[in-house]
Amino acid sequence: MKKSVILFAILPIFLFSACGHTGSSSSLGTNSSSQGSSFSFSTNSTSTISSSSLVTVSESSLSFTFSDMELEKEGENVLSASYLTENGEEVVMRFFNATENSDGSIHLTHGGYLTNQTPLNLISDIAFDANYSDEDFVYIKNSEYAIVDPVIGAQYCDGSEISLPPSPFVSLGVAVGEMDISSVTFTLESEESYLLPDKVDDLTFYALNDTHGAVSYEIDNVQPGISRLGNYLRREALASPDEVVISSVGDMWQGTADSNLTHGAIMVDWMNIVGFDAMAIGNHEFDWGVSYIEHNLLRSNFPFLGINIRDPEGNTPAWAAPSKIIQRGGWKIGVVGSIGDLEGSIAVSSLGGYSLLDTYQELSGEEAKRLKEEEDCDLVMILCHNGDYYVSSKYSSYIDLIFEGHTHQGYLYEDEYGIPHSQGWSNGDGMNYLHFVREGDSLVYSDGKEINGYSLCAESEDTATNHLISNYSSIIDPIKNEVLSESCPGLSRSQIANESTASMLTFYQEKYEGRYEISAAFVNSGCARNSLPSGRLTYGDLYQALPFDNDNVLCSVSGQGLQLLLQDGYCVSATEGDLNSWNVDLSKTYYVIVLSYVSEQSSYSYLEEIERDSQNRQRDIYADAIRSCEVNW
Repeated sequence: MKKSVILFAILPIFLFSACGHTGSSSSLGTNSSSQGSSFSFSTNSTSTISSSSLVTVSESSLSFTFSDMELEKEGENVLSASYLTENGEEVVMRFFNATENSDGSIHLTHGGYLTNQTPLNLISDIAFDANYSDEDFVYIKNSEYAIVDPVIGAQYCDGSEISLPPSPFVSLGVAVGEMDISSVTFTLESEESYLLPDKVDDLTFYALNDTHGAVSYEIDNVQPGISRLGNYLRREALASPDEVVISSVGDMWQGTADSNLTHGAIMVDWMNIVGFDAMAIGNHEFDWGVSYIEHNLLRSNFPFLGINIRDPEGNTPAWAAPSKIIQRGGWKIGVVGSIGDLEGSIAVSSLGGYSLLDTYQELSGEEAKRLKEEEDCDLVMILCHNGDYYVSSKYSSYIDLIFEGHTHQGYLYEDEYGIPHSQGWSNGDGMNYLHFVREGDSLVYSDGKEINGYSLCAESEDTATNHLISNYSSIIDPIKNEVLSESCPGLSRSQIANESTASMLTFYQEKYEGRYEISAAFVNSGCARNSLPSGRLTYGDLYQALPFDNDNVLCSVSGQGLQLLLQDGYCVSATEGDLNSWNVDLSKTYYVIVLSYVSEQSSYSYLEEIERDSQNRQRDIYADAIRSCEVNW
């Protein structure tokens, strides 16, 4: 695997105050101590690069002031501009996720960037004037290949040292937030001739699955947290910017206070600054309803994939693309995403009438075939949120690697066709790695491994990720860090389920006193995802143990139906007095509280919903009981 020569230069940064451009828009020099936004970095060595289409110019630098240039709209939010050098060569600049401001500057939204489409010989320094805030994440990247993925292998502009050797392509972009940029200047080295490379000799694929919003570092739970995960992935991409692909197999958002309180936004932003290429939609992406999938897609720089998801009319929704084609190091890679037949793992109200076709493997295979035969992809990767993915002989020649999720089981194996399959554990405890090497005009699987959680926990923290976490801290920390008890005895998942259900019963008996006599409360046995440690208990600890935001539903049920519920091993129950399945009055109508994840399932159709409470969650009712010392520890 080729490694870049590392050279250092300091990049001074001056940031505007929080979101939006509320300060002056004038550019300041890099030595100014005032707030401003003019930056430059420089590397001064030569580098041997290979292509036959480099443009050698006579100028020592090229300056592009956008208000002086004629911009052409090439597509939605895509602009271009041409520059004629002194020796008549045309240099083309392109701007993606970009619009032109009234003053001629360019506005870049998240995922937006500018780059030279004409390879130059060679860019050794870049300076630019731009306005952005402290909550915007600006990246600079250099490459031997035309840049279409501006974050993978890029440097985060945080004022630290930069390692960017001279190269024919450079990009400047914003991974999270927005930026206004008025000019850019390239310093060039043009004494010698260079050749651009054909294709890289290695590709390494990384994937995460079932991270469940695990933002924080928790060594006792072998949870590295996103700062350490981000450091690992960004370091690998920086070392080999044209040889790394990063993807997700779903269930990324839901599961902790950090992510739930932002409805997954913090995780999407983190994936943006790391440079994820794609994410298969998991069942827990539906937990807050489809509207939040759509909302998070709007802030995402990568697509959400789900080839077998259908809307209530049977159509493919706009937020679930079947596949994506990415380019890396001269290779063309197709990515197909699917979710298994997991409707039973999603609350009916959260699914919102959407369906998950059980033909996901056939659909994925057909798409893999199309990507190979019609799109000329060199490799096709499957992302499947459903545990083990079966490859039929019909499609085995079109699929090269498979990342799986959902079952939280770490494994790596090759199937009978030599196709590698890999899945990691949950909460970042394990990350998948598959490595391909070039043989002639093809890439073949070489080796793979699961990078274990303990080694990831030993990683250093990532500056950009820490900045992101800090930006969200005012929203998250006051709630997450509240101490509920100094003396939690330590509770198993089953104890949490039983105690929280008992708290629900007491809460709703008081709430409905004089209206309904509540005889029992029921939750699904899997409502608790984590145990609770002994000692100090925070709301964040409880949130991770009870992460689901289901409604609590008041239902009427016949005596016979209540007896069935009390005998149902799927449910955890709390009952009034000595009520049990043996002494239910079969001729009586009872009133019960049932978690909506249970009440909405067709197998419990004998429950008659009266009303639902969407304000008080199981977790919060239990937290109130702990705060008021109503829990008997």
